[in-house]
Amino acid sequence: MPKKIPVIIDCAGCDKSFRLWIPAELLSGFGEGEEVLCVRCGKKYLIKKGETRDKPIVSVVSGKAPAEARIKEAMPLKTVLYMDSDKLSSAISEDALKKIGLNFIPANNGEDALELFREKDIDLIVTDLYLRRSKSTPDEMGAEEILRDILESGDHTPSVLMTGRELIDDIAMDPKWFELKVKAFVQKGNPFWTDELKDKVREVLGIH
Repeated sequence: MPKKIPVIIDCAGCDKSFRLWIPAELLSGFGEGEEVLCVRCGKKYLIKKGETRDKPIVSVVSGKAPAEARIKEAMPLKTVLYMDSDKLSSAISEDALKKIGLNFIPANNGEDALELFREKDIDLIVTDLYLRRSKSTPDEMGAEEILRDILESGDHTPSVLMTGRELIDDIAMDPKWFELKVKAFVQKGNPFWTDELKDKVREVLGIH
């Protein structure tokens, strides 16, 4: 197995620390090194071979990576299935979640959501409380029905439940959501709801 060198970076962009395991062969003294990104803020770092093999040099690359950029080698992408019939909310959420290094798969109705869940390797479900049942009908399908279908298939993928309703505390107190593997709740519509969504998603997925 190729040797990997542990590197801890104290990010100057967001004041957070993160650890990478860089394959030793990428830290060639004659090469350009390996460029990585902070998954939280996108700040670029260049890692090169140092005076000794196990003590690489870390330097800051000017500027930030674009939102769609991904960390290479350091950590695999987590995939979020995002279920919401509101196109604007979906677009805003996609931008927010991609900025923290997540693979974003949207579904704007329940039937498509279930099909995508069966086809893709999903790490987390983010769903609105209600969404359209299918492309061909305006009828609603509740998140409870979708999540119960997934649970009864034997899958225990965690989820985050969103709603624009003001009674989110009452919704969160219902024990059925615990049974359905809902790990967090987000109230859409307030000025900082996407920041709250990012924080909840990080918490559930263990991303720091």
